[in-house]
Order: sequence, then structure tokens, then C-alpha cells
Amino acid sequence: MPVLHVKSDGSGDHTTIQAACDEAMLGPKGRWRILVHNLGSAYAPFYMDWYSVIPNWGAPPDATDYISVESNTFQQDKLAGNPAEIDVTGPSTGCSIYRLPYTRIRGLRFNMSNSGQAISFAGDNSTAAGSVIDGNLVVCQPGAIAGAAVYFEYFESGNGEVPIHFRNNIIWGNNLPPRGVHINAILAAMPTIYLDNNSIHDALDIGIDVTESSGKPANSEVTMFVRNNIITACTTDFMWPIYGSVSDSRGNHSSDGTATGGGGSGNVTGISASDQYIDPVSNWHLKDTADAVAAGVTLAEFDNDCRKRFRLSPWDAGAVAYNTRRLQSVISS
Repeated sequence: MPVLHVKSDGSGDHTTIQAACDEAMLGPKGRWRILVHNLGSAYAPFYMDWYSVIPNWGAPPDATDYISVESNTFQQDKLAGNPAEIDVTGPSTGCSIYRLPYTRIRGLRFNMSNSGQAISFAGDNSTAAGSVIDGNLVVCQPGAIAGAAVYFEYFESGNGEVPIHFRNNIIWGNNLPPRGVHINAILAAMPTIYLDNNSIHDALDIGIDVTESSGKPANSEVTMFVRNNIITACTTDFMWPIYGSVSDSRGNHSSDGTATGGGGSGNVTGISASDQYIDPVSNWHLKDTADAVAAGVTLAEFDNDCRKRFRLSPWDAGAVAYNTRRLQSVISS
């Protein structure tokens, strides 16, 4: 596994994430790990597109060979905490993945102060099937008026039903972006998406929007698993599908009445952020008295929280688990 270290002080392999991504995409096919170090200087956004910049691979990434971009600490106990930071200003999107399946984005902090997205997956043919977005922190600053902090958009599915996993992420909307997460199928089938154990607070309009767009053929309908999420202080916390379907919706928590809209069991409504977190704008650890403690469902797809700590059963809802064990040495894939 090639490992590239990104350090802003010049002591690593590269000083920008983009340069490390370019080396991985122009190098031989393999499993590339890009470690981004927090040295006090924020990094510029980065972009990856298989069609234009992976000529030497000869094929798109797969379950064995892929690119993983992650913070070297993979810890984010507080909004002002430890992860390597990416400043998203101007017209940029913080992390733009286009037609590149199986990508891993882990443990980064995105400081949003523009009208783009923090993380965007889009494209035709190879889409983002098999990708894992785990343990990231999105902080929206004044000027962040994006349609969604995190956006999934597809035109065709070239990887069948290999699922996408969006889990253990924290989005602090600061009452700015219209949506925290938006799932939007355009013309053809999308992979199954798992939205698990995310914490979203104070989006201007919708916390998680899985309604999709109208006017699409029947095969565009995406299948979703929505479990153990905590969404608070949005105009509408959960917006459920009109065209797609939710196969499993359990253990979700909302401050309004929408957590139960996807069906399933163990969903809780009417909570408040102040009752869940030590501080909703500076410390996302769960209080021992939080409704979300031991109120999630145990999942088979992963076993860590956003700090890479092992979740103990019964699971907690949200990104930062209260019941945890030692720090894992290897994160679930």
C-alpha cells in the first residue's frame, strides 16, 4: 500500500492534497493511502476524476485498489479539535469526486464559507459506488449558502448495487446551508446508500434530504438505509423519499417529528441538541443522560465511531459514541 504524507511545512511527500491525489491517480493501480497532517495551516480543496487523470490504472478503482484521503489523527472530539483542515472558499467544493468509485474520505475537517459543497460525489458511468465517507467534520461559516453541505448526484450506475457508506460524520450547519445531506438521482439507477450514525445540527432547511428529483424513470430510484442518525434544529430534520425507498430506518433521533417518517423501530422524536451534546456548537460528546445513549441499533457494516473508537453494544446514535472501548488500530473498510 503506497502511503503519501501531506504536510504544509514541506516535510512530507507533498504540501497539498491535490498533488498527492495527482500522484496516486497518475501512478500504478493500487491501494493508495494519503495521510493529511494538521500542522496549523489549512489545506486547499481537492478534486479527483477517473476519466481525466487515471490513465495508468487501466480500470476504475475497485474493492482492492482505491484511493483513501484521511487525516493522520482521525480524531475530532470538538469542533475546534484535531483533524487536518480544508478551507473551502471562493467557488470551490472542498472534496469533489467525479466518476471515481471506492474512494475513501476519512477524518477531515471542512471549513465552509462559500456556496459550494464540502463533499460532492457526482458523475456518469462509474459513479461513486463502493465509496466510504467516514468521520468527517463539516463546519459552516458565514458565507456558506450551499444547496447541501454534502451532495450525491448520479447519471448512470456502472457498478451495480455496490453500496456507498456515509457514516460517523458531523455537520454543523450554523443555520446556513439549505441541506445537510442531499441524495439526488438524475437519470438512471444509483447504488444503495447507507446513511448511518451521523450528527447534523442547525441546517437552514433540511438535515437529510433523500427525496430525490422528480421526472426520472423508475430505475433511478435509490435504495437507502438510514440508521442511528441524530438531526436537530433544522426546519425539517428528515425529508423522506418520494421516488426512492428506505429499506431500514431504525435508531434515528430528531428534534421535530420526522425521525419516524421512514418507518422502522427505535426512532425518537422531540429531542433537543442541548440535551444530547455537552455543547452543540463546541463539543459533540454525548451527555450520559442523552436520549441517544444506548438508543441506536447495532450494525454489521462497521464498528467504529468518528474518533475510530470501538462502539460497545448497545450502540449509541450519532457520530460520537458515549459507550466506546480502546482506539482501533485499523478502521473497518
